Amino acid sequence: MAMDLKRQVKVKTGVVKRLRKELAMYEQEKVQNDKRVEDMRASGADVYDVRQAVGVVTPTPPPPRPLLSSRLPVQPLFLPSR
Repeated sequence: MAMDLKRQVKVKTGVVKRLRKELAMYEQEKVQNDKRVEDMRASGADVYDVRQAVGVVTPTPPPPRPLLSSRLPVQPLFLPSR
């Protein structure tokens, strides 16, 4: 049973680490894409090219923050019952 509990903790910890990493990468990518669009607008790029760049920025998936929040309170699940 102790090994099973240890494995569950390891899996849940891995899930939280992965979601945190995905969130950080999403935010980094969003900043880069927004900067690229602003640079295109500032340099006077063609309207069609700017619209295409905005289209690339828009469909990115929302950050997994709600999923991450639901995964964080896992500690009470692993506390031994008395």
